[in-house]
Amino acid sequence: MSESIKAKLNVLINLVVFLVCFALVIYGRQTIGYKYLGIQLIGLAGILIQIWNYNRKFN
Repeated sequence: MSESIKAKLNVLINLVVFLVCFALVIYGRQTIGYKYLGIQLIGLAGILIQIWNYNRKFN
C-alpha cells in the first residue's frame, strides 16, 4: 500500500472517530442523568485522545 493511500485512510479513520465522539457528546447532552453524562464523558475522552494523537507528532 502506498504512503498516499495510507495517509488518506488515516485521515478518513480519524474523521470518522471524531464524528462518532462528537455525536456522543451531542447525544449525551439531550437529557439529564448519569447515563447521559457518562456518554458525554466517553465522547469527550475520545476527542481529547484524537487531539493528543494529532499533537504528538509535533513534539
